[in-house]
Amino acid sequence: MEDLQQSLLPLLISSQTHHIGFAKLKSRNPRNPTQSTGGGGINGVNREQDLERSVLGDQELLLLALWDKLRDLGVKLEVVKAEASAESGEGGGEGQRIGGLSEKELQQQLIEATANLKLKEMMIEATLAGDPVLGAIYPKEDASGRQRSLLPLLSRRDLLSSTHAHLSSLLLHRQTSLTSLQTSTISLSLRNKELAAQILELSQQREKEKEIHKTGEYKKAEEAYKAAKRKWDVTSGVTRAIVVESGVDWARDEGLRVVVVGGMIR
Repeated sequence: MEDLQQSLLPLLISSQTHHIGFAKLKSRNPRNPTQSTGGGGINGVNREQDLERSVLGDQELLLLALWDKLRDLGVKLEVVKAEASAESGEGGGEGQRIGGLSEKELQQQLIEATANLKLKEMMIEATLAGDPVLGAIYPKEDASGRQRSLLPLLSRRDLLSSTHAHLSSLLLHRQTSLTSLQTSTISLSLRNKELAAQILELSQQREKEKEIHKTGEYKKAEEAYKAAKRKWDVTSGVTRAIVVESGVDWARDEGLRVVVVGGMIR
């Protein structure tokens, strides 16, 4: 680790005398510093590699590769230290103190260390990328070709950032509209259920009214039938009595026989 830091220090000092372009610390493959992780197929990778070589020199590429390797070794070193500490029995179980610190204090130190590491990485990336960007936007008379070739990339980056912001705004607007429509749909669905319940209730009331109406008409018809039947019985009885008492031989006449006998049978 110390040898790597000593070999990296001269490169860091010498890199301050010229511009190195974009620092792609998060998207670089530590095992192959000239390989990009971006998409676009083999042709896209080759074009990006050629573009990197035109902007970054061999020394800058080596510097970035060593930086990635240094970070990777730092993580591995901390893992080895933690494993060695666990094997030696210095760590305790849950609720026990480790190195004189409680679990809560260790968590707080871990949060602070993580924040400091992130801040350090952001500062280094800003330092590596800021100077070349300023040199490309405000070039000097003696600016190198690599420095000037960075300006189209910055313009493309700004255009992509603006497009991304515009698309993000449209997406947010569409999501807001979708949420509003979903809310309206739910409200209309609830209203639809209420109206369906009201329609069902009204239908049941209508059926009951029909039954009541039918029952009333049936009773009226039955009463009319009974009244007509009583009237017919009285009329037929009077007719039979008149025919029988008249002394007419009604047995010989079929019509009179039907009146007298039919009325008696009925």
